[in-house]
Amino acid sequence: MAAVKLTSAEVAGFQVTEIGMIPSDWKLQYVDDFCKVSTGGRNTQDRVADGEYPFFVRSQTIENIDRFSYDEEAILTAGDGVGTGKVFHYISGKYDAHQRVYRMFDFNNEVSGKYFFRYFSEKFYARIMQMTAKSSVDSVRRDMITRMPIALPVLRSEQEAIAEALSDADTLIESLAHLIAKKRAIKQGMAQALLTGNVRLLNSKNEWKLAKLGDYAEFFKGKGLPKSDIAPSGRFSCIHYGELFTTYGAIIKKVHSRTDRIDVALLSKRYDVLMPTSDVTPYGLAKASCLTQENVVIGGDTLVIRTDQTKINGTFLAMQIRYREEQILKLVTGSTVFHLYASDMRKFELPIPPISEQSAIVEALSAIDSDIDGLCSRLAKAQQIKIGMTQVLLTGTARLV
Repeated sequence: MAAVKLTSAEVAGFQVTEIGMIPSDWKLQYVDDFCKVSTGGRNTQDRVADGEYPFFVRSQTIENIDRFSYDEEAILTAGDGVGTGKVFHYISGKYDAHQRVYRMFDFNNEVSGKYFFRYFSEKFYARIMQMTAKSSVDSVRRDMITRMPIALPVLRSEQEAIAEALSDADTLIESLAHLIAKKRAIKQGMAQALLTGNVRLLNSKNEWKLAKLGDYAEFFKGKGLPKSDIAPSGRFSCIHYGELFTTYGAIIKKVHSRTDRIDVALLSKRYDVLMPTSDVTPYGLAKASCLTQENVVIGGDTLVIRTDQTKINGTFLAMQIRYREEQILKLVTGSTVFHLYASDMRKFELPIPPISEQSAIVEALSAIDSDIDGLCSRLAKAQQIKIGMTQVLLTGTARLV
């Protein structure tokens, strides 16, 4: 079915309700007009790890139980706890539920349970936040559910079409997320095999040499560049050390920040490897990024590692540092704020294969990184499309015909 966007001339086909404009051929009903609302009767300790039936508690995780109390189509939501207004489940069949989980069940013939699940899970959190003066909600009162107004297409077939469209969008999102997780697991296995020499490329038989980084690299410190010096329209590309935690991976192909300050700057050379030198956790310091551009302003709290590219490929080095996190953690000093210095990284040991094999390893791992990046972009786009679909379909501003 195709979604048809309403034109301004068709706005007259809408009616004003307590929740805003809805199509004139839709109706507004309260939850207890079309279904029953109750709670489960079990306690958390009733769960059975290998139980046959789903057991709904106050989280998104579905437990198991060896007996059931209900056999029905139902929507369930947490009645209290951290999942209040955020945990929703749809079930059609045998199940059981915690005593602080609300059940909505026994829908009349005019309402699709799957449509109601989509509408309720999208709108309920906003409703309960409107009904409390606090910044969070500790528990749900029954009337928060029973007296919630729901916009319903009169035709059940339209309700079902909306539910199916949103379900299809969820299926795409879940399949992309699953594929990304699978690709990342493959990459982890590849990295372990290739960066240790357990799997060799190019039919190479040459031995790998274990060496200290200090024998092959020069070390420099970034300078200045507080966040206040970053300007979107600045003349020079720059990297703030915080971006090494949040923005960049093992390879920096595109620099995102700009600055006009260059007077006290350290400028990069192509294939420099950058590492943050301070963080509130030691794990954050086991990050290394190879910068493929030159003359980029490198800010303070950044260690710059510069190698002879005929001996150590910069990207290969960044990948080795990331892979050998445990060794980095042993080099870190500090208790409240942790530090990593050039004198520490000089001691870092890594196996060094011939430069041709380093390049082949980088190419293989970069290829799967590119696959993962592409899938992440597709996932982000699918998520944005789903948000837009949800907005227009549940308000009737786009109709499925």
